[in-house]
Order: sequence, then C-alpha cells, then structure tokens
Amino acid sequence: MFCPIFYLNALDINSDRGIIVKRNDYCLNKNVKMEGEVVGMRKNIVLECVETKERIYLTSKNLTNNPDRLELKKYSPKLRRKALFREVK
Repeated sequence: MFCPIFYLNALDINSDRGIIVKRNDYCLNKNVKMEGEVVGMRKNIVLECVETKERIYLTSKNLTNNPDRLELKKYSPKLRRKALFREVK
C-alpha cells in the first residue's frame, strides 16, 4: 500500500474506500495493490466440478472479454480424470 521512496508531496483521499493514502510522485511501484482488490477488469473466481461438486481451482478472468460463466476442463482428483469445472458465485 505504500511506496519504497518517501518524497511525500500530497495526500490523496480515496473516497470509494474511505481511506487517505499518502501519494508520491517519485514512487517506484505504480501498480500498488491491496489484498483482495479487483485490479482493472479482472475478477478472482472459484471453479466447481459439475460431477463431484468439489471446489479446488481458483483462477481469475477478464470481465470485459468473458462476461458469462467460465467453463474449463480440469483434472479432478476424485474422478482421477479430466472433468468439466464451472465458475461459481
């Protein structure tokens, strides 16, 4: 959340999160992220097996390119073969 070099020039009030962040013009890391934050248009999703209902895969998807539910064939350890996994809410 903060930068490695501290030449503090201004305070930035981030109104959507309700926090005040000390911003720096000379910050080396421009893509600073908070834990669990949605970066850009990517969203973290969980994949669930259609047959066994196990949820063992976590991935991310681009919301602009894939607005509907994601379906992938992945390996299921219970079935010991590839099976269809769908995105769950």
